[in-house]
Formats: sequence, C-alpha cells, structure tokens
Amino acid sequence: MSAEARELELCGKVEMRIALAQDDKLEGLLKTYLPPLLLKLTSSSVDVRNKVPILTNTHVKIRLAGNQGIVLPVATLLKQYKENPDSTMIRHFDLLFIQQSVGKLSSKEQMDLLPTILHGLAKDAGKQTCATLFNLFLRLLPRLRIPLRGSKEDTELRQQLGLDEHVEDAKFVASWLGKLVLFTVVRSTASGVTCPGLTIQEYEFLTLSGKQETWDPATEEGLNLTQTKIGILAFLASGAFTDDERFLPALFASGDTNSRISSAGDDMLKRSTISLENSETIENLMKIYFTLKPALQTRLLVLLSKSAISTTFPRQIVKIVQQAIQPDDNTNLPAKGLETVKFRNALFNYMNWVSRVGSAGDLEQVAPQLVGFLRSYIEDQGWPIPQDKSQDAAALRALAYETLGSLAKTTPSIVLNDELSLVKWLFRSLTEEGSSETIFVSIEGALSSLLGVFSVQLDSTLKYELRLLLLKYMTLQEGEDGIVRSARFSTVRWANRCLDYNDVVGRWIDILALGGRTDERSDVVEEGKKGLDPYWYRLLNSSATSSDCPIPVWAEMVKVFFTSQSLLENSTIANSMKTGMDVDSVSVFGNFSGSKINAFPAAVSYCRRMLLLGALEKSEVPFSIDADWERQLDVLFRTDKESRKAIKAYVKSVDEDALYTYLTAAFEGMLRNDGNGFGECGKCFVEIASISPSNVVGRLSGRAVELFKAIRSNNVATRFIAAQAFGMLAPHPTASGESIQKLIETLRDDIKPWSSAVGADANRVHGSILSLGHILSRASYYGRLESVDKAVVEENVSTLLDILTSAKDTSTKEAVFNAVGQISASGVLTAMKIDESSTKATSLIDSLTAEAKKGNEKAISALGRLSLVFDEDEESGPLSTILTTLYGLYELKQAEIHFTVGEALSCAAACWQSDVLLLSLDVASTYEGRTKRQNTFATVLDKLLKDCKTTKPSLKKASGIWLFFSDSKFRPS
Repeated sequence: MSAEARELELCGKVEMRIALAQDDKLEGLLKTYLPPLLLKLTSSSVDVRNKVPILTNTHVKIRLAGNQGIVLPVATLLKQYKENPDSTMIRHFDLLFIQQSVGKLSSKEQMDLLPTILHGLAKDAGKQTCATLFNLFLRLLPRLRIPLRGSKEDTELRQQLGLDEHVEDAKFVASWLGKLVLFTVVRSTASGVTCPGLTIQEYEFLTLSGKQETWDPATEEGLNLTQTKIGILAFLASGAFTDDERFLPALFASGDTNSRISSAGDDMLKRSTISLENSETIENLMKIYFTLKPALQTRLLVLLSKSAISTTFPRQIVKIVQQAIQPDDNTNLPAKGLETVKFRNALFNYMNWVSRVGSAGDLEQVAPQLVGFLRSYIEDQGWPIPQDKSQDAAALRALAYETLGSLAKTTPSIVLNDELSLVKWLFRSLTEEGSSETIFVSIEGALSSLLGVFSVQLDSTLKYELRLLLLKYMTLQEGEDGIVRSARFSTVRWANRCLDYNDVVGRWIDILALGGRTDERSDVVEEGKKGLDPYWYRLLNSSATSSDCPIPVWAEMVKVFFTSQSLLENSTIANSMKTGMDVDSVSVFGNFSGSKINAFPAAVSYCRRMLLLGALEKSEVPFSIDADWERQLDVLFRTDKESRKAIKAYVKSVDEDALYTYLTAAFEGMLRNDGNGFGECGKCFVEIASISPSNVVGRLSGRAVELFKAIRSNNVATRFIAAQAFGMLAPHPTASGESIQKLIETLRDDIKPWSSAVGADANRVHGSILSLGHILSRASYYGRLESVDKAVVEENVSTLLDILTSAKDTSTKEAVFNAVGQISASGVLTAMKIDESSTKATSLIDSLTAEAKKGNEKAISALGRLSLVFDEDEESGPLSTILTTLYGLYELKQAEIHFTVGEALSCAAACWQSDVLLLSLDVASTYEGRTKRQNTFATVLDKLLKDCKTTKPSLKKASGIWLFFSDSKFRPS
C-alpha cells in the first residue's frame, strides 16, 4: 500500500470515528485526532490535502455546532500553530478551532496560553494570521492577574511569560500595544481608511482587515476599546516590559482624551528611566511625530525639549515648525482653544530649547528659517495690532517674540544685515504692538537677546543705520503715528551695549535718558547713568582697560551737544532735532527743545567729567576707573596740586572754540530759572573756567553783569557759585576799569541796607557781600585793582570790616567771613588799611574768635586767611593772637571742624606756599602773596608735635588732626 493510500485510509477511519462517536465521547476523540488530522494539510498528496478540509467541514464543524460544550485541545493546536510557521493551511485551521474553544477554557488554562501566543509573534509580522493571534492575545489578556508594582511576582513576570528570552517578541508586542493606544474606530465601510497615528496597514491589522465587529463589544468576540486600552497599559506598566519597550505606548497614552488612559501613560513616563539622549530613540520620535494627533505632538514636543540630541536633527526641526506654523493642509491641526494654546506653547518652548542647546552648525541651518516662521506667525495674526486680543493669544504672541529673539541671537547673520531689518521690526513692535499691556516685556527681552550679536566691531554702514534707528526711537512720542509705548529703555540699553563709549550719539542718548522727559521711568534714568559712567560701561561690555573703552573726543562732543553741528551727517532725524532756537534764541540750547531742556545740565556735567578724566588719562597722575572714580576725580581736582597742574596743561591743548562753547553752555545753564540755574551748571562753569586759558574766559567777561540775578537769588548755594563766577569774569583783564568800578558800586549799593534787610533783601545783601569779596580779590589776582578808584576800594573794604564786627544776621556773617577771607588772602586788605579804618585788628579778631569758638568753620577759615595780613610779631601781636585762638579750638568735638582748623594753621604758617591757598586760586594769575614765615612755621610745627604727646585727650586728638592736615598742606620754599 502506498503512502497516499495509507494517509487516505487513516483520514477515512478518523472520519468514521468522529461521525459515529457518541456525544459524550466526541471531545476525547477530537483531542486525540484533530491535531494530527490537521497536520495532513501538509501532505504531499493532493487528495489527502483536499480530504482534510472536507472532513472538518462535514463532520467536525457539524458535530461541534450541535455540541456547544465540547472543548477542543487549544493548547495542542496552538503549539502546532507555532511549530508550522510555513504552512498557511495548518495555521488557518488551527486558529479556526482555537478561536472556537478558547473562550471555553478556564482562566488558568487561558493564562497558560499567553506565553505560547507571545513567543514567535515577531517572526509572524506581515502574515495574515499574526493579526488574528494578536487579537486572541488581547482577548485573553484580561485573564492575566497583574501583580502589584514592585512585588516579587511583578519582578518575575517577564521571566514567567518567557519574554526575557524572547526580547524581540516583547518589543513587537509593546510596539503594537502602543499602536493600539493610538487606535480609534472609524465607522466606515470604505476600504483604505485609518485613524491619526496609524497607517492603513496598521489599522487593518488591529481591525482584522476592517471587521467592524472586532471592536464591537455587543458581538460575541468583540472587544471594548477603552477597557482594552486600560488593560494593556496595566500590562505594559508591569515588570513584563522594560522602560524602553513601554516608552512609546506610555507617550501615546499620555496624550489620550480619556483621563484614565492619559494618567496611566503619565505615570509610566514619570517612572521611566529611558535616555532621551539616545539618537535612535529620538530619530524614531521625529519620524512618528508627523503621524500623531496634535495632542500627542504636544506631548512629544515637551519630551524633545528635554533632549539635547534632538537638536541635531535640523531638517526634521524645520519640518516640525513649518507644519505647525505654515501647514500644507488643515487635516491635522489642533482644536481651537486650550489644545492650540498647549501645542503652541510646547512648540515655542522647544524652539527656545533648540536655541539654547543646539550647536552652532545646526543652528546655522535652522535659525534663519525658524525666525522667518515666527515672524510670519506674528504678522499673520495682524501686526503690529493683532485681530485676536484674547489673553491666550497675547500670551502665545509674547512667547513667539521671546523665542524669535532666542533663535536670532544664535546666528549673527540673521541680525547683522545691511538694513538691520529684524532689529527695526522689533523696535517697531515694541512701540506699536497692541495685543496686551505687558507684551513689551517679551519684546524687550527679544531685543535684549540680540545685544550679544553686536559685540563685534560693526562696519560703518551698520553703525550709521544703528545710530539712526536709536536716535529715532529715543525721540518718538507716545500718541503720534500709532505709537502706544516708549522704547526708550531698550534704546538706551542698545546704545550702551552696541555703540562704542566714545560714540557721541550713544552718549547723547544717555544724556536724553537722564533728563529728556519730566516723567521718565526710573529704569531709563538708571540705564542712562550707566551709559555715561565709563566704569559701568566697561562692566556692561566686559572691557577691562581704558584702551578698550576710549572716552569721546571732547571737542567734537561739545560741538555736537551745544552747537549746530549735526549728530549724524545726511540724517533728517538728527537734523530735525536742531530746533532749540525757539528756546530763547541761544544756540547752545539747539538740541534741547521742549522737555529735552531738562537734559541740559546732565550734558554740561558729563562734558566736565570727560574733560577732567581725559586730562588725567593723558597725564602721569595715577588714576584708575573704578566704582568710586567720580568722587576720586573731584577730590584730586580740589585737593591735589599736581593733578590740578596736569589738568590745566591739558585744557590749554583743547580746541579753544569748543572750550568757549562749553563755558558758554555752562554759563547759560547757570543763568536759567531766573538765575537759580540748571543742576550743576554753575559748579561746572566755575571749575572749568578756573583752569581755562585767560583769553577763553575773557570772551565771557562782558556778561558778568548777567550774574546779578543769580547773585540776588534766594538760594544760598546759587549765590555762592554766582559770586565765584562773578569774581572770575567781572575784573578780567579784558574788562575796562570803568566797568569793574561800576559793578563794585552796584554791589556796594545792594549791601547798604545790610543792618536792616530781611527776607529777599537779606539774600541780596548776602550775595552782594560774597561777590564784593570775589571781585576785589580777583581784581588783585588779575592785577586790575589799580584800575579802580582807590577810594572806592577803601570804602568797600571799610564797609566789609564794619559788617564783620557789627552784623547780627547769620547769613550776613557767613558772607562777610568769606569776603574778608578773600580780600585778606589776595592782599586787598592790609594791616595799614585796618589801622586807617574805624575797625581795629583786635575787633576783627575778637569777632571772628567768638564765632570760631562756636564751631563756625567760615569764621575759622577767615581767621587763617586774615593772618596773612599781619607780619610776624611778638607774642602780643595780631598773628600771635590768631594762632592762640586757633590752638584754643581743640575743645571742639566735631572732627571735621579740626580739618578746617588745620587749613587755617597752614595758611598762617605757610601763607601762599600752602596748597590751601594755591588750590583756591581760580583765575589765571601771576600773583605772588606772602611766602612762608619760617619762624611761625617752625613754632607751629613744634607746638603740634609737642601737643601730640600730651595726656589731655581732646588736645592730643585735635593736634594729631591739625598736624596731619597742616603737614599735607605745607610746601617747602
């Protein structure tokens, strides 16, 4: 008998047994014969192969239909299925009968099938039966008891299921479970349908080739999709899978609209240890991104914002942003409202991440395009005023501005084009953007981000464009041409960071920040101060030395600030600022029209500081720019003879026209406000005039008469400054003797009611006494005293002496102490004049002594200068009396008073070899006063040295201060 005959005979016997078997015996027969019978489907005989389907259809299926309780050998059939991967027929019938009975198995039996189902599943990928078996797995999975997380059973579950040895199967199952999380049922009978996140083939796999009943729980074998997803997520979260395997399913689940599903996904992601710096993982995420629903894209963007390696995919990054901002179609856009807000937030945050973490090479590829997309995004909403002004839209718009700035700063070529188009666009946005009141913070942030780009040396074209831009936005007014807010803070900041310190336009912008408006924001003022301060400028721009930060060319700066010289050549914006002739027809105010007049004193003060600083930088005087440089500069100017000498020498080299322009500006500022002056203009004038060449000062001498308003001011500080300026100008060699005498007589007339004047009249007396002291003393220094009638001089000197001994009013006393000190030091007051007057030396000294003992520093200073009038004498003479008075002041407790006593002793002993007097000389003069008194000098020094060793504490302390101060002011002959 042939093999074929034997096989046919065997099939016939099995057929007969099944056909004749009693119902109670049928199950046993099928368990024995059904698996071997199905194996005959691989027979070499066609007749045998054809016989098996006929037999199963005519006998097995019919008998099973009438005996629903029969349970077939599912485990054996499943094993047979796995052992015959190449036989489609065996697998088909195995699955057919497995599905018929699997539901009749006990839970344990069903659970025992799971390892067999899972093993080898990956190898079946692409085969028709794979989807059926995967569906079977889903139906059985609810029978699996998921152990408690972290328990021993949980740890052993992977081994129990055999997935530790079948890693590819674990990956395959996890991958399809992830696809199932993405799966949604599409109720359509058409072919080729799918859902977001899945291909058509994947959709057909999960629906068993589009069978609607697969996911219809109302049918016998239909599954409930939501419950199935919850179940598979619990399975994925167990120890059966690794973090790598469960990562994508967890990610997909986290974006589900069902909170039970999304929370399970979130939980897995939180516990995940997967590395987001694995290039393969990120590449896979980048690929699937475009297939996902917007909610999942949002989740994926959040994850990518934690991955540095994700920034190394420039092509994909550009595609992601382009699809989000300029999509090819509208089929996969986030729903309007919260979903869109979340998506855009995630997108912009990822772009920010790319800007911070990406390499220069990658950023060079992506940044220009991304900046363009962001700019289009903002403009497409309406720019500078958007159509949608909702809170969410405004927040996204603000984030878009910030992101744009972060990206643009990474690639200088985006910013540094010839027209600075992006910078101009942002400045216009800052001033005209109308989405919200607070969006300026984001736009200012974007502008700040770009500052680092300008740390390089700019070419002349860019510098010109930048200066022009900053000048424009420094002068714009809110309410004009759509301007809704000021850009002054950013403008000043840009001037300080992008223009060199010696750039006059940059410093002009800082000047305007300090006083260009009456209601200026404090941060604008503060930024302006930093820009004018070379120390702060170097800190802001990381410049360590003065060579890195040269100061402005002084003459050019003065001419730009105070004359008609343009800030920028061929600039209508710069030239339009020259409107100051309407202030009062004085050209120095040309740049200071309207509210900008408040910036005038800042400009004057700054020019003063730069002149003095420039002088010291050119000299050998050691001076460094540190946090305290301004105070040190003032101290050196006031107290250091060598510094003063170096500064004077430097000022002689300065362009005389520029120096005259500056002095004119300071003088005009001193006259403003009815003589009360602008800021420190008066101080600037007297300081710079005191070191200026005589011929330059002389050009202003004819204007001394204009100072009377200031001399008669109700402000005491103004009167002091005005008197000093008056003394410099009124008796100048360029003035006629007649004019000097007339001015003296005017002062005399103002002083006459000194004994009875009150209020404004008393202030006039005070200022006039001060001015009289200055004009007489400076006339002496200039050598002009002889140009004045001797009787006029003597009359006025006598008046001052009378006032000193008789005045009761405090301010009058203060003024006359100063005036007598001035005429004493300058030689106008002599011992002979005192003897010839009605007031004797003892009366003068007694009056001053009485005030000195009260701690009046003006009286103490006057005593020191009065001592110059008298020759060295015996112990009872005026000089001895003055010295005795000064020694007796040791009981005064205020330490600062003792510095004044030290100055007075220096004057008495060293006379015009004392720095106290030399530094007080504020006019160009060859005056030679009394030289050091050798005997007095030695006597004073001996006494102070002796008293420094005394046991009396107050005397010891005072003598130490006097000795220190006096010694520092004595100079050898």
